Amino acid sequence: MSLLKVPLKWGTIHPRTGKVYFTYSDLQALPEYPESPLFELINGVLYTAPSPSTVHQSISLNLTYQISKYLEKKSLGRLFHAPIDVILTETDVVVPDLFFISKERFHLITPKNIQVAPDFIIEILSTNRDRDLVIKKQLYERHEVMEYWVVDPDNKTVTVFLLQENGRYDSRTQYHSNQVIQVKTIDGLTISLNDIFK
Repeated sequence: MSLLKVPLKWGTIHPRTGKVYFTYSDLQALPEYPESPLFELINGVLYTAPSPSTVHQSISLNLTYQISKYLEKKSLGRLFHAPIDVILTETDVVVPDLFFISKERFHLITPKNIQVAPDFIIEILSTNRDRDLVIKKQLYERHEVMEYWVVDPDNKTVTVFLLQENGRYDSRTQYHSNQVIQVKTIDGLTISLNDIFK
């Protein structure tokens, strides 16, 4: 994603830093919203997302199939895929590739968006690797996303971050080759990397 330059009639100048930041209300007021391109806000910084590649979409479809097939048999929650706004705060609004909401939190799903941090988020890397691996990781940790996967199409790996009791992603586990991942936030679900990257 790249920083989007917009006229100053949208956004607010921070009194201490002098930098322009944006809110979800600003986002909804943009002429392009809610049409493409996709917009995200992280710490008030506005980003746009390019159209996903065919490889990205193939991986997303494979994951959607594996998770949805399991959830059809279990009444554990719902899987969503982009583009859906996930509102973490007024200045933190993301559009994850895939995310899971447990059934206990269904009341925070609205017809237009999600107003809760998901239990489980999957991001598929594209050109903005640092954002998914660093900035979004920090954001999801701060909002207590219990499980966060970063899928790397180039290296065919999945990096898994699990929230610890101290509220931090203190460690990460990287899966590759023929390994199988046990999804911690969806009881009983395992996914093979062969099924993700086939």
